[in-house]
Amino acid sequence: MEAHIPKNIAHGRISDEHKNISLYTWLRIIAIMIATIKAGVIVFLMEEEEKVLGGDPGNNNHLNTMSQGIRWPYGIDLNNVRGRHTNGKNVADFFATYLGLPMPSPFLNLSDSVRSQIKTGINYGSGACGILNTTRVGECLSLAQQVKYFTITRMKDLPKALKTQKKVHEHLAKSIYFFSIGINDYHPEVNNNITSNFSSTGFADHLLDEITKYIKVH
Repeated sequence: MEAHIPKNIAHGRISDEHKNISLYTWLRIIAIMIATIKAGVIVFLMEEEEKVLGGDPGNNNHLNTMSQGIRWPYGIDLNNVRGRHTNGKNVADFFATYLGLPMPSPFLNLSDSVRSQIKTGINYGSGACGILNTTRVGECLSLAQQVKYFTITRMKDLPKALKTQKKVHEHLAKSIYFFSIGINDYHPEVNNNITSNFSSTGFADHLLDEITKYIKVH
């Protein structure tokens, strides 16, 4: 299962002259697609929690994991809304706010009926997760699972909100897809020491191979 990015938004490959750019940099920019539409934009976020950089806004609150932003002082500058690993907004929230959109709600917070009304974006981010299914602390939403949830949004929820497949296609083609993922795969406390099985460049290539199973630019 893949998240397909329309070719009219962006396309690219890592060329020889760019191989010296860090994997972290590539993983943060490889699938950031930006456009606008007359009725507004829609933001889809697939992330891991990277301290305050990332974007789990509360999905992990529904999972059996120690990685939950439920303790003080998390949320104290956001009306005590808990779930983020920060006292207020995270980068994903600022991103949406800058575009004049509401902060995307965590997917697991939303009922089927509420999701079918949302046109402005959803956050699928999950703390202590990564590209690899083995990267985790307890339960979390791996990249594969986040893409599955996005597929529910694309195939089930948006058609209810937008009424026709043509409008869904147009809406998705002019949307923003923000990915912030890959750091936890290098973290020894959450990656099950998988890096010991690879050279540094070998592991980077392994992560790139894995992420391109789910993210393709068309």
